[in-house]
Formats: sequence, C-alpha cells, structure tokens
Amino acid sequence: MTSETNTDYGPVNSDILGTNYDWGVYNAIYNPQTNTTDIAGTWRTLTTDEWSYLLETRVTSSGVRYAKGEVHRTRGLIIVPDNWESSTYPLNNVNTSTAAYISNTIDSANWSNMENAGCVFLPTTGYRTIQRTLNTTDNGDYWSASYNGSQYAHYLAFTEGNIFVSRYNNRYCGRAVRLVRDVQ
Repeated sequence: MTSETNTDYGPVNSDILGTNYDWGVYNAIYNPQTNTTDIAGTWRTLTTDEWSYLLETRVTSSGVRYAKGEVHRTRGLIIVPDNWESSTYPLNNVNTSTAAYISNTIDSANWSNMENAGCVFLPTTGYRTIQRTLNTTDNGDYWSASYNGSQYAHYLAFTEGNIFVSRYNNRYCGRAVRLVRDVQ
C-alpha cells in the first residue's frame, strides 16, 4: 500500500483491497494478539514484549544477549543464542545499546561459524516514509506484531546511539519485517 493517510491503515479499513497489509493487527501469517493459541512451527513477527525479552531481560549462559557489529561490511545487530560461548567469537561491547557498529568487525569465515552456532544478524534497514527511503546504513527498523491504537504500530529501532524495543509510528511508514518461528 502507498497511502500517506494514517486512517487508511486502521481497523475501520481492516482489509484494503483484500491485502491483509497490517503486520500489527491483520498479519496473515500469525499474530499472537489476535489468536488465542500458539500454532507450532508457524512463521510470525515478534511482539514488543518478545523484542524486550530477547534484548533486555533474557538470561543466557554467557550473559551475552546481543552486540552491534559489521558483518560483511554491513552494520547491524547481532543476536546470540541462549547457549552462546565466547570462544566461538569474542564479541566486544555486549549488551550495550550505545556501542558503535565498528565494535565488532566480522568477516565471512567468522560469521559462518557464528551463524552455525545460532547467531542471527539484523542489518540496518532504514525506513520508508511516503516515497522516500531514509537512513539505510545507520538505522535498523523492524515492525513488531504489536499495535498502538488505530493509526500506529510498534517497531524495534536501533542506531549506533541506542536501541528502542517499543517505538511506534504511523502505519503508513515502511519498516523491515523479520519473521520468526518457535523452536520445535
């Protein structure tokens, strides 16, 4: 959808042209806010509570939840698994929202080992507003499955200066979507 009007994306217009466009409310894949039971193995977007758990409160064996870095010369956020071992790759400035991306510069061979150990990389994506794409090398903006009223939806935002697990903005803005599914 390309409308610049907030109300075009609200519950009153829940299905413009049959598109199921709204990741915050009408996610056609799976939305934990509108379904009462979890469907094992189904792809979905994380809620703000899940982003918060993953990046702020999750307890891991190493104490490491995430680090900022450059993987293959692309800036982003590295999320490590619960059983992360620092011997796989010694990350710098872990769990530090204000860390610089260059804190961890990871080449292909090291990233391959990290990925095999369960790491996930969220690259900077920028965002789209109306017809402009902005901050693609500095900002990572990922929609969540949580909405905020009839015109807004929550998203994860990270920059070199901070991480926000529960920002919200107009639904007509374009943000990246990271699909996940529960481990079976």
